[in-house]
Amino acid sequence: MRERFHEQLEQIGARLAHEAGLVDVAVDDSIEAFLGGDARRAGKVLDADLLFDRHEVETERLCLDTMALQQPMAGDLRFLAGAMKINADLERMGDLACNIAKQTWRVSRPPNATFAARLRRLGDSVRSMVREAADALVRRDPGLARVVWARDAAADRDYRNLIAFSTELLKEGLVT
Repeated sequence: MRERFHEQLEQIGARLAHEAGLVDVAVDDSIEAFLGGDARRAGKVLDADLLFDRHEVETERLCLDTMALQQPMAGDLRFLAGAMKINADLERMGDLACNIAKQTWRVSRPPNATFAARLRRLGDSVRSMVREAADALVRRDPGLARVVWARDAAADRDYRNLIAFSTELLKEGLVT
């Protein structure tokens, strides 16, 4: 019975790692579609949204079934609770990648080069954090989780700076 329980925990970890990989690709594709005006690549991101939704429901069901049927204790219960939270966050990140991709059809000219470089840098940072967070969960490595968490403030700051820079570009009439 416990062997099945550990298989389910491994399956949940593998599912989350797979979902994190899908988010990694979606974020990259959405940014590059937006910056390059690539409607086909943006469409690929939007098509993947249904996959994110389906993965979230299936992974949540697996977590809930595991909790209900296996009665996990302590660390395993914390893993499952964290997995459910991360699962929802990954789905939301997929939605946000879709939001970026949708902007591909709204821009009339390529974005400012400085804006593009900052957006790529922020995207790379976020993608790295997603990969490392998934790795920390699967390996149950609290040290790596703390490293990722510590990087969150810098990513938030970079995001706020990018928004402020965008606002300045709009005010100067450099963006339409």
